[in-house]
Amino acid sequence: MVLCQLDTSLFLGDYLVSTFAACGSLENAMHIFYRLPHGSVYSWTSLISECIECGRFEDVVVLYKGMMDDFVEPNDYTIVSLLRACAATQDLAEGMRLHDAAHRMEFMVYGHVGSALINMYGKCWCREEAENVFNMLPRRDSVSWNALLTVYTEQADGDRALHAYNCMQLEGAYTNKQTHLIALRACCASAEKEVGMLFGSRVLKSKSLDSGRALHLEAEKKGFVSDVFLCSTLVSMYGKCGSTSEAEMMYMSLAWHDVVSGSALLSAYLEQKQGQKVLQLYREMPDVDKQMIVVCLQACCLLADEPAKVVVALEVGRAIHTDCRRKGLLDVFVGSALITVYGKCHCLQEAESVFSMFACRDVAFYNAMLGVYVEQGKCERALQLYRDMHAEGVSADERTVVRAFQACSKLVKKSISDTSNGIMIRELVLVIVQALHSDVKCRRLDQDSFVCNTLISTYGTCWNIDEAESVFSLLPHRDSVAWNAMLSAYMEQEQADKVLQLCMQMREAHARVDDTTFSYVLQACCESGTIHICRHVHHSIIFAGYENVPLLVSGLIRAYTSYAAMQDAQNVFDGFDAQDLAVWTSLISGYALQGDSVASLGKYRQMLDDKIHPTEATYISIISSCGHANMIDTAFEYLMLMTADNAVEPKTEHYNCVLDLLGRAGEFGRVKDLLSMMVVEPDLVTWLCLLTACMKHGNIELGREFFENAINLQPAHAAAYSLMSNIYTNAGLFELASEINNLRLQNINVNGRPGNT
Repeated sequence: MVLCQLDTSLFLGDYLVSTFAACGSLENAMHIFYRLPHGSVYSWTSLISECIECGRFEDVVVLYKGMMDDFVEPNDYTIVSLLRACAATQDLAEGMRLHDAAHRMEFMVYGHVGSALINMYGKCWCREEAENVFNMLPRRDSVSWNALLTVYTEQADGDRALHAYNCMQLEGAYTNKQTHLIALRACCASAEKEVGMLFGSRVLKSKSLDSGRALHLEAEKKGFVSDVFLCSTLVSMYGKCGSTSEAEMMYMSLAWHDVVSGSALLSAYLEQKQGQKVLQLYREMPDVDKQMIVVCLQACCLLADEPAKVVVALEVGRAIHTDCRRKGLLDVFVGSALITVYGKCHCLQEAESVFSMFACRDVAFYNAMLGVYVEQGKCERALQLYRDMHAEGVSADERTVVRAFQACSKLVKKSISDTSNGIMIRELVLVIVQALHSDVKCRRLDQDSFVCNTLISTYGTCWNIDEAESVFSLLPHRDSVAWNAMLSAYMEQEQADKVLQLCMQMREAHARVDDTTFSYVLQACCESGTIHICRHVHHSIIFAGYENVPLLVSGLIRAYTSYAAMQDAQNVFDGFDAQDLAVWTSLISGYALQGDSVASLGKYRQMLDDKIHPTEATYISIISSCGHANMIDTAFEYLMLMTADNAVEPKTEHYNCVLDLLGRAGEFGRVKDLLSMMVVEPDLVTWLCLLTACMKHGNIELGREFFENAINLQPAHAAAYSLMSNIYTNAGLFELASEINNLRLQNINVNGRPGNT
């Protein structure tokens, strides 16, 4: 090579190093540099800058050390380059040392040095230090303002960024194209946090939208709207703010449509949950990239949330999968979205197939599969996958541990129906949760609000309220989700008094109370407190503007019903305009609970007249309420009305409610009649509740019959043997009771431990 033969002078050498570095030829630049007798500050800085561009941060450290060893003093551009490296690696300690060096060498008078420091502190999440640097600048230009705006925007503080933009204009600083791009992204960040107003199917973020429109107008005045990136950001902004019509107009005004603008409009549609429009636009796009494919797969997930559209979502997802394979666009990024789609469509095998296709998996890829397992109730597989992930050396992030905690919660909830093993399963899961908690501390994720809030809920589900309180007390910042998680934990243990006490603490701390908070407080009112507390909560709900939220209307009706204040409950119902099944169910169940069968059946008929169709869950609630009020005939009548009025086939749970009521009343003749009428097979719960009734009333003959049916279903379930043994013991038939105990031991040896399911 000719260059190798050059007897380079220092000046020519510096020039060649800088030129090759600027052209991206780092190896040639290095080759010439190391042939020089010694490098100047310009050649050192050129190499450092190009290493940063190439992401070779280890080489940056080596070069800087070599520069210091050669006693070459850095200039302002060297400091700026090194600060860029610190920002990229989030090396705060080195960044602060460079800040001291800049002060010592009097480089702080240069705006580009100050801007680089602001950027470095922002990347290291030291916003206060970034603001201090900005405030100390002798002159603020558009570069330094843009650096500060970027800090606020990247930390999702859109309101602060927009305030800084307004201050920038008041100071008369020039706002360039980059300024407008950052400000528009700030609008998007602001819209993410703004509580919008519902207009039809759209959620409109008016405050952020007004700011965005003003920025759009300003950009038009300055002639910036010809820039495709700025226009694409405008499309995104309108989408985030809920104005898809303006997003469409902006998109259509573009001279040409590329993947950047197309992705922006697709994301705008997705933001407003317009899945069909996403897929329609995708079909019209001549070119697509991975980002667009992922947005389309997310649209498939939206469709899959509607039961009637699951098949369509699956077909489209499979078509996109085929398209990705054909175009060579299938990687872990797209694969993660495909796994989620297949999971949403209940195609677990296909999700696992995509997962197994990739040998190199990142944390997001694992998180997608974990999410599918948790949503499909495959909690054991989720926890096993968490272990496999660690074995493969992939570090868990916040979403990973949250999924693991959710799997633990679901395992405990599934075990509730297991009368023999439920406590043991809960204790085993608690051990897993505590191990995960230790892992969270080791990974320093215990300050993340998302992780801690889920952990509080999980400890509550595991009935370990002390651990839940401990996590809650150590939270540096408690948002409404954290308070609600603690309220949920108390309700899990039916500690209604503590719910009401914590609600008072929320008021004292001026914490934000939302509809979820009120729902827990209303549940607590049903168990504790007074009618006066209930009315006070009602007034607070009205004051907060939640009086038309169906969940809270239902909760208020149930709370007033628990105090037998049916006129208050009726007033709440009458003040609610919307037709909501849950609200109707609460009122009908309330009258049934108070023993007013005439009012209950009357409201039921009125609901049918209003074309509100009950579901299986509706009848469970109403029949259970009849049971609490010992209204046997009314409960039986509702059971018959299921098929007569609404063509809903009664399930075993519905029959069990009535059978339990009849059994407790000792009406075994009607029990036998209802058993003969059942259109579904009785389950273990059926026979256990009837065995309990036989024990209460001393009915040995029927007890033996029900016992035989129970052990035919689950021979190793301990509860049936215990109840039958008690029936014999209560009757003084100790020999027969002993035979039952021997039979239990015999069946356990054959079929496994008691309660094995």
